[in-house]
Amino acid sequence: CLANLELNSEYDTDYERHFMLLSMYRSYLVAFLEQPSMNREASLKQFENELELVDRRKDALSIVSSFFQGEQRKYRPCFPRFFAPLAASMAEGGQGIAMCGVTGSTSDNDDIFDPLSPLNEFFSKNSDSGVATALAPLCVPLGLRPGFVHARCLVERFRLAISSESRLPSFSEEVEPVLGKLKSSRDQAELAEWCYLNYPVSDPQRMVSLNASLEYAMQ
Repeated sequence: CLANLELNSEYDTDYERHFMLLSMYRSYLVAFLEQPSMNREASLKQFENELELVDRRKDALSIVSSFFQGEQRKYRPCFPRFFAPLAASMAEGGQGIAMCGVTGSTSDNDDIFDPLSPLNEFFSKNSDSGVATALAPLCVPLGLRPGFVHARCLVERFRLAISSESRLPSFSEEVEPVLGKLKSSRDQAELAEWCYLNYPVSDPQRMVSLNASLEYAMQ
């Protein structure tokens, strides 16, 4: 039922329905795990993995439900797109999928999964640091490294400025603080390089971004 619900676009933003089914499914999984007969290592591992997938979904759902309420409710993103689809049965198992980098997916390649893509449209219109801070806890249940949400907000802020031909984010005031939230030097180098590529050639911040990218890459 849960796998079918995630495939039904009619209920993409019906968070209450998703929460109900996730809670029911979790109860069944826990009940099975508590049975004395669940002593075969292979079966036990399958149930534990499935329980982790459900718990991650519940945690993410709690975060987005808490944020997208009241006036923000109309902006609820499609919840199932935060995760790769559940397997139809535990016996099939989940296949590994490549995750996108810190700046998001740059193509329609189905082999690259972008768990933050449901938020792109919202971030393009609401990309201030307060939004990023409120949704930053999503990194944990989505399996992303720290700082990814702040970085995505920054990327969408750049794209909005470019499309509207307005002032681009300041490197010292807006880019550097986000780089500081990223804990991986690889992510820092990738984001700084992306900023370098999106600053105009005549903008001195372009070279500042490039130098930062090179410094992070050598760490």
